[in-house]
Amino acid sequence: MDRHLEQLLRSIIGSDPNGDLDDKQREAIMYTALGMLSDEKCHAVWIFAGSISDEIMRSHLLHKLVPKIHVLSSGLVKRVADSIPEPYWRYSAFINIASRLLEFDRAAANRTDPRFRQEAFELIREAEQNIPLVAEDDRSSIVWEAGLTLVKAGELDWAEKIAECNAYCPENAEVLLRVAKARAAKGENDHALQIARKVAELTIAGREQDLTNRAFDLLDVSEFVAELGEAAEAQRHLDSALRLAIISDSAGDIDAHKCIRAIALTIARQGDLPAARDVASKIRLPALRDYALQSISGATAKAEQN
Repeated sequence: MDRHLEQLLRSIIGSDPNGDLDDKQREAIMYTALGMLSDEKCHAVWIFAGSISDEIMRSHLLHKLVPKIHVLSSGLVKRVADSIPEPYWRYSAFINIASRLLEFDRAAANRTDPRFRQEAFELIREAEQNIPLVAEDDRSSIVWEAGLTLVKAGELDWAEKIAECNAYCPENAEVLLRVAKARAAKGENDHALQIARKVAELTIAGREQDLTNRAFDLLDVSEFVAELGEAAEAQRHLDSALRLAIISDSAGDIDAHKCIRAIALTIARQGDLPAARDVASKIRLPALRDYALQSISGATAKAEQN
């Protein structure tokens, strides 16, 4: 082995590169290779990754390799994705490929081969059909990735169907709200409101563990329905969002104060500064409370200048 190459590899893995490598050393080499790959070298890196015995580590690294391979690379990118052993990482890679195919299609103003779009949808469909194989805690992430990709592609019915749920889930809620906003942009206000109200219903009835996420989603619903002219309904959702955020902040959630601050800023933009400051004053920690009050003053001053 070239002496300089040997020194480089030794510095990367922290031991003699001529000896047997363990999985952590192979992982270090993979991360180094991922940062400087050309399409021509991806196949060799893929083969090297197969020497990693730990399936979770190998899955994670192959998932990182997939975006490095050109999406039109004669089937290599799909073969790499297919070889990922862990279902979550495999189907997340499928959606990554599908998303890039759809971006390629959009960039070419739909003048590309229609098979690209068809292939993208086949990959998403395969991921959707295999969601039951994914660990339960990771399934919502696949729904989120697939759903947002479908919304961006204009497949609103499919995105709504894939995110349909009977209990609150932050990832599903985000997809459904994106669908609602896309429908409203197309003038489908009644359908958009129906989706937003369903999200609000599930959010209000959600689990205690999701207090901050629920508060943010209710704030999002509130702002959305306000844009559609439902002022009274928007206020009810804003009140519910504040109630959940205060409970979560009192319980010590580190992100809850962000939601309270966002609600206060929303009220400030509506022109009710005393109410905005009153909301911000409910933040538990003094430093964060002061920051929220300063944010209101700053936003107000900026609005007055404009």
